[in-house]
Amino acid sequence: MAGASGTLFSPEVRLGALVGLMGALLAFSLLLLARRQRDQAERQGRPQAGGHLKETEDRFRTLVAGIRDYAIFMMDPQGRITTWNPGAERLTGYTESEALGQHFSRFFPEEEVAAGRPAEILREVAEKGRLEDEAWRVRKDGTRFLANGIFTAFHDARGVLQGFAKITRDVTEQRATQAALQNLAETLEEKVQAQVHELRESEARLQGFFRHSPAAIAFKGLDLRFLLLNPRMEAALGRPAREIVGRTNAEVFPPGTAEHIEALDREVLRSRQDLQTEEQVCDAQGATHHFITNLFPLEDTTGQCWGLGVIATDITERLLANQALLQTQKLESLGVLAGGIAHDFNNLLAAMRGNVELALMEGAPAAARPHLETVLNLMSKASDLLRQMLAYAGRGKALVTVVDLNQLVGDMAELLATSISKKALLCRDLHPEPLLVEADPSQLQQVVMNLVINASEAIGEQSGTITLRTRREDLGPNARDYALAGQCLDPGRYVSLEVSDDGAGMSPEVLRKIFDPFFTTKFAGRGLGLAAIHGIVRGHRGGIRVLSEPGRGSAFKLVFPAAAGPMSPLPPEPRAPEPAPEAGPLDGMVLVVDDEAAIRGMAVKALARRSIATLQARDGREALRMFEQNQDRVRLILMDLTMPNLDGEETLRELRRRGATVPVILSSGFNEADILGRFEGLGLAGFIKKPFGLAELVALVSRTLSG
Repeated sequence: MAGASGTLFSPEVRLGALVGLMGALLAFSLLLLARRQRDQAERQGRPQAGGHLKETEDRFRTLVAGIRDYAIFMMDPQGRITTWNPGAERLTGYTESEALGQHFSRFFPEEEVAAGRPAEILREVAEKGRLEDEAWRVRKDGTRFLANGIFTAFHDARGVLQGFAKITRDVTEQRATQAALQNLAETLEEKVQAQVHELRESEARLQGFFRHSPAAIAFKGLDLRFLLLNPRMEAALGRPAREIVGRTNAEVFPPGTAEHIEALDREVLRSRQDLQTEEQVCDAQGATHHFITNLFPLEDTTGQCWGLGVIATDITERLLANQALLQTQKLESLGVLAGGIAHDFNNLLAAMRGNVELALMEGAPAAARPHLETVLNLMSKASDLLRQMLAYAGRGKALVTVVDLNQLVGDMAELLATSISKKALLCRDLHPEPLLVEADPSQLQQVVMNLVINASEAIGEQSGTITLRTRREDLGPNARDYALAGQCLDPGRYVSLEVSDDGAGMSPEVLRKIFDPFFTTKFAGRGLGLAAIHGIVRGHRGGIRVLSEPGRGSAFKLVFPAAAGPMSPLPPEPRAPEPAPEAGPLDGMVLVVDDEAAIRGMAVKALARRSIATLQARDGREALRMFEQNQDRVRLILMDLTMPNLDGEETLRELRRRGATVPVILSSGFNEADILGRFEGLGLAGFIKKPFGLAELVALVSRTLSG
């Protein structure tokens, strides 16, 4: 506490107190010495010295009387007061007449008197000769003060106890000050400890944020050498911190990138302003990441700049999500368009085809038959166009089997060779082992054919080479490079098909649009070839990566998830529907449900030729009402999927809810595989795809009624 009190009292105050204490002790000592000399002289019978000693004692009494800051008094062996100075009067409030002859215990609190403390003090002083005591004492007015006292015993020449002397000072304020300083010191210590604890916790929080932040963070010095970086920055740069700390941009980044980053860093240090930029970085696996990077100067509490901070946020997933959202919206819009076309266009085709077939069946003139057959062929091409639209929308997958991609490409070799320019050389670089994928073989053939024809057209009239290459692919983080907008690829095992050419190539502007529906660079064309490829690959959970530069050709690399096998047997060649037997009329009635009158009329006429009775309904509601009225006669319902008011699915569910078990054949412009899953457990008796042939329709209805 010496240091603490030193901050409170000036040197002059401390020196004055010390001088006062020394003077009091000196006077007290001299008084005792004079008393001893007098007692000794009296014992030796030297009266001539008595006057001199008394004079000396009087002088020292005068000196003691002049000390007012200390209580100095003497007591007889029993503790009764024999002398009293003004300092004692000022300290206790008792005058000399009130104090003389009184026992010194009157200055003690009652509890100490009751405990025998005064007698105990006298015994200790008598035994030891001296005692220093600090305790609470009582003034005349009853107030208490903290007294620091020194007791001294004095004896005559024979060693007989003659009495006691005591010097006392009031240390109440001093001890209060010391206690206050002690409390202050303890409070300050607690605050310092709390602040240290808070700083440590703050540092731990900052360390946690720094280490676990989803953003990549780094600090650089004024020389632009890396000082510190977090794990996310290590991952972004593809190197551990020990290989980066202490290095410059040129030592960390490749040429070109390093100069660009260096220029940005120096601009921030020069301007002392924050800077935001968007960067592309390739990691150690070759995958491209997009970052929004914030650069800012690092300053100390005085505002002095000591370095540069970098916070880079990976927005790759966000960009992919935005692209996916845009593509999903595009696909949804096209899906609505394709659905409308599938319904309206197929209804038109079905009605046209049915009427043409009816004309042929009913004996059209010989001169008209070639023209009618040409119309049928044109309708087939129109159906192919519609299938391309559905393929782009990702709704064209029909029959999925385990296919060997190598075998499929090999089987198409002859067809491909006849489909390309005579000046183009077709080369195959196929993997030596089977490459199995789960796919629709016909759609894969469509993909290969479209890509090869596009490559041939890119070569044009010049000589060139088209290469077909298949490989196994183990995709890690770089799987995102093959991701299609609207879905992401998971890392894993894939099978790749690459079609490359050394033709004209494409500009970046064209490259960005090649998969858009109806976009084409050809003089004549629908612009659905690559759009359909996009939809087919997407429907097979695959991905596409396109590399192209003007004058340096193009490479389309497609990846599909590898199948574990075994390879599925090749599907049988499609057979023409078996004609209905020409026996007598079939029992029962068919309810034909379609919102197109031409479709209903064509179907009714075709079934009438087989002597099959029919009823007609324009939508699901009318079909339910007519079935309710004729359920004893209706043995089969031929129903369109897409209708107003109540569509085919809703109508079938309502029929089953009412307990009707009548067989239902569904017709639609969509593929069977795309829609049958929705009718699981509803007892669907059959499916016929629009536009259908009359012979196919009659055969399916006849088989169902006969069964």
